[in-house]
Amino acid sequence: MKQRCLSPFFLVMVLAGLTFWAARASGQGRSEGDSRPSGRGRGLENPGKVEAFFDGLLAGQLQAYSVAGAAVSVVREGKVVLAKGYGLADGELRTPVRADTTLFRMASISKLFTWTAVMQQVEQGRLDLQRDINFYLKPFRIPDTFPRPITLENLMTHTAGFEDLVMGIGVLRSDDVLSLEEYIKTCLPRRVRPPGLVTAYSNYSTALAGYIVQKVVGRPFEEYIEEAIFKPLGMERSSFRQPPPGPLGRDVSPGHIFREGLFLPQGFEFINGLAPAGALSSTVADMARFMIAHLEGGAYGHARVLGQETTRTMHQRLFANDPRVNGNAHGFWERGANGLRLIGHGGDTWYFHSQLVLIPEERTGLLVVYNTQTAASPARDELVQAFLDEFYPVPRPAPPQSRPSNPGSLKKYVGWYGLSRAASSTLEKALGLLLVIQVSATKQGMLRVHWPVGLGSRLWVEVEPGVFRRADGRDKLVFRENGRGGVTYAFLDSLPLMAGVRLRGLDKPPFHWLLNGICLAVFIIVSAWPLGWLIRKICRSAPPEKRGPWPAKPALFAASLMGLGFSILLVVSLFKPEEFLLGLPGPLKVGLWLLVASLPFLAMAVVFSILSWLKNYWTICGRLFYSLATLAGILFLLDLAYWQALRFPAW
Repeated sequence: MKQRCLSPFFLVMVLAGLTFWAARASGQGRSEGDSRPSGRGRGLENPGKVEAFFDGLLAGQLQAYSVAGAAVSVVREGKVVLAKGYGLADGELRTPVRADTTLFRMASISKLFTWTAVMQQVEQGRLDLQRDINFYLKPFRIPDTFPRPITLENLMTHTAGFEDLVMGIGVLRSDDVLSLEEYIKTCLPRRVRPPGLVTAYSNYSTALAGYIVQKVVGRPFEEYIEEAIFKPLGMERSSFRQPPPGPLGRDVSPGHIFREGLFLPQGFEFINGLAPAGALSSTVADMARFMIAHLEGGAYGHARVLGQETTRTMHQRLFANDPRVNGNAHGFWERGANGLRLIGHGGDTWYFHSQLVLIPEERTGLLVVYNTQTAASPARDELVQAFLDEFYPVPRPAPPQSRPSNPGSLKKYVGWYGLSRAASSTLEKALGLLLVIQVSATKQGMLRVHWPVGLGSRLWVEVEPGVFRRADGRDKLVFRENGRGGVTYAFLDSLPLMAGVRLRGLDKPPFHWLLNGICLAVFIIVSAWPLGWLIRKICRSAPPEKRGPWPAKPALFAASLMGLGFSILLVVSLFKPEEFLLGLPGPLKVGLWLLVASLPFLAMAVVFSILSWLKNYWTICGRLFYSLATLAGILFLLDLAYWQALRFPAW
């Protein structure tokens, strides 16, 4: 069976995460205007009603989203209300999903186990959330890039200030998986902002926390989780090992792609060295035990994994980008919907998509997981909201009543915003050209937010200075200003795991789009001999005695052709984004070597360009075109260097 690599949040950042910004999650933000329903949770005491609800909902979802299989578990007041599988665990063998035996990849929901382990060590006095993590990492050390040290609290709230790297986090074979210690020490990301400033979702941060647990307990992380969490909770069909050992490995559902009416299994997805951040495989029945433990003060039956007070603390808000938006509750992410405060975590691999939601005040929990790439974010978000609407119904919030603002007062918010979760030291930085949000002001005194990669736009009404409600009342957008009145960040209530960062100067994408478009147009002209011949005819080539040395034009042609080749191979690589998880895709690797090979030809073109003006080669028109084409090649390489595409360590 073919094996593919894991993709923790590659599409979350590129597509799925941006879908949260643009659509689904934006319908689930907190709304202070929601009224508290009476008889909340009505119907959850009836397992038959709950099962019938999910039977109808998931039957429709499996068909609508072309999903092979799914599983769901619901707990309430210390009991399992429902744990059931739907569809196929293996589309090729036609094996059905079973709630108590079929293991799914839980992806980033794994992080909740890591944070639970951290809090266990806090309880035992081995860890302090406020202490510099370098105290626990000796002799390895996180560089002192900023005066303020990184603490475990920063790791837990994703505010450590690390860049986010994706390339190379996946491998095809278990033998190629780096150990946690190897990954932590060899794949250290750059610190790009002071800790505690804003959230920027980070797999490395969670893996680092797991490594600290491993250091203080003196045992491998996977072994500690088995002894300290799985065993007391009776989670006998759960594992952080890749793949799970023995019979468990045979019961892991493979991820699927849907093609030509068939569900094609893709094998086990290996995550490279980041086990605490996303390697968990488990059944929904086992996960129900974990949810109950968190909802019942750290206990499952007579077993206990956390103290009651620690559990209560863990569910309280620890950090928010702004007090008026959702934040982080000791590793859980906050979300508001239907008059309730939810905490939980989502999970994404390339093929698996999951969501765990707890409602502490109701002692209710919900988990859903899908095993097919096509599910992505919409299916799970729809399911969670449908569950809340069915069992915790409230009237939809009314649209904002505020009057539109003076368009002139909105100018300070207008501009381009990138994501705080981004790379800065590798060519992944170039994603910044795509993952940008544009904010503009309308004549009617509202903000229009244009989401990236064709996700549309939304109108927002100002309800107080710097605070905007979506025109349909379903989400909140808050801007942060610096002391001089300039806007620096934008925070979305429905997406607490990252911030919008105001872009300035060369970080704004339009300049780069225009520059690269012009350069590519020049490359095409130079690379096309018929067009080159036509230009020479139009420009009336100089007489023979004024022609330049014969290598001049072939050198420019070669440099331009290689620049064009790189661009084509880059586009080809983007058609298979999952390949980036293994490192550089083959086509892009070839493209980068083409750029290297173009350097001597471009250098020759620079020399001949200078000589053409000193010795009057060709006509003025010919010299001008040659010089401008050479300049295009130089600017193209400089722009790629700005986006870190020429850094050899990234290759």
